[in-house]
Amino acid sequence: MARLIDINITDYKKIADLNLLIKAIWQEFFYLLYGKEITEYLLDFVCEETIKDELKYDNAKYYFIEKDGKNVGFVQLFCIENEIDISRCYLLKDKRGAKIGTCVFEKIKEIAIKSNINKISLHVSEDNINAIEIFEKWNFKKDAKVIRYIGNDYFLNEIKMIYEL
Repeated sequence: MARLIDINITDYKKIADLNLLIKAIWQEFFYLLYGKEITEYLLDFVCEETIKDELKYDNAKYYFIEKDGKNVGFVQLFCIENEIDISRCYLLKDKRGAKIGTCVFEKIKEIAIKSNINKISLHVSEDNINAIEIFEKWNFKKDAKVIRYIGNDYFLNEIKMIYEL
């Protein structure tokens, strides 16, 4: 079973490890989805300082996804009013398809219930058909198409999906 390991702003070792994990996963994952140019642009923003800046906010949380004592992925959550937004959730390539994501989603639902939150949202690339199918299997519903500007004249075409508790 997978576990979520909280990453605290004062734990510099975990932040350094998270930074390396993000870069490793994104290089592999985003090159396939967005191509080299956008991936390299996005990776330029990944650093320990960026992670620390995001963790300064009370509503932002990072977690390692741990399986068998190893960090196999990460998830970033934002709590906004009565909603948890799964901002980022990625697994190492060799860990996908092993029901780890399902376990992580169950843990996110537990966090929402404990926090009296009744909605979980996420944004997914409209080209990421595999992820969309998984989210629909978990009873997420497509809410809206979103075009997100990420800078440098780059846009991402995404779908906002909602899960109601």
